[in-house]
Amino acid sequence: MTVFLKHDAMHLPFPMEHPKTDFEWWYFDAELDSGDHVVVMWSTNDTRVSPRQPTVRLNIFTPDGREISKLARYSEDQISLSYDKCDVRIGDDFCIDQGDHFEMKAVCEGNGVHLKLYKDFPSWVVGRTPQEMEMAAMGWTVAVPQAKYNVGA
Repeated sequence: MTVFLKHDAMHLPFPMEHPKTDFEWWYFDAELDSGDHVVVMWSTNDTRVSPRQPTVRLNIFTPDGREISKLARYSEDQISLSYDKCDVRIGDDFCIDQGDHFEMKAVCEGNGVHLKLYKDFPSWVVGRTPQEMEMAAMGWTVAVPQAKYNVGA
């Protein structure tokens, strides 16, 4: 489990030493009992904004076909990261490996989610050895392949 925790942690020095090329991000998507589909991404150096900067992206797809798409921009001093496990805090938003569950919160302009995800299946990574990770174009961690959820506090 310790190996997995490191795979899902921050990997690069922060603030970014090479801001034109380096980035790190964490992503969750969920289908909720309400029928909403939610996608959240926390990024240390978002490649889709100019100038690059930390962001939280939120997309909510409602059962009636609407899409709510929000982007919150932050400065580097509004981020807290862990090099030991997934513990990402950007502004008031976060995604954290709490051991027995992942907790995530993202609220942009009054829209958002706060969920506790309890895994049905174990986490996995693309490439289990450092050599395999080195050969991969990009490391990929599937932290919560499928889960039950509770709405956060």
